[in-house]
Amino acid sequence: MIVESFAIIAIIFAMAFIFLRAGKKTYAYGILPLLLLPVMQICMKYITGFLTSFLPFSAINIKVCIIFITLIVACILMGFTGSKLNKTGGRTMYLIICGLFTLVLAMIFVLDTLRPLI
Repeated sequence: MIVESFAIIAIIFAMAFIFLRAGKKTYAYGILPLLLLPVMQICMKYITGFLTSFLPFSAINIKVCIIFITLIVACILMGFTGSKLNKTGGRTMYLIICGLFTLVLAMIFVLDTLRPLI
């Protein structure tokens, strides 16, 4: 899932660049929390290797916990950036769409992590 994570990061950066070029700084900053899960997926191997050295859990358990912690942090950041949007309807749609994207991506990463156990 490393290649897919790089692709997601490239697409989100391209979207942020397009928003910046259009003069929509709030929207450009609003989609940056979507980067947390793919970036964490790329760094997961190194973080898990470090944490398994002193935690009594398996690497798969640590990876799943890191994914869910990253999901929570991303949703909190989306709440902060969503509060800066002017329209209430736009804020609601932003939170629903970005939240669903992040949730689905987290579930895909969890299923990919648990694939060796199936």
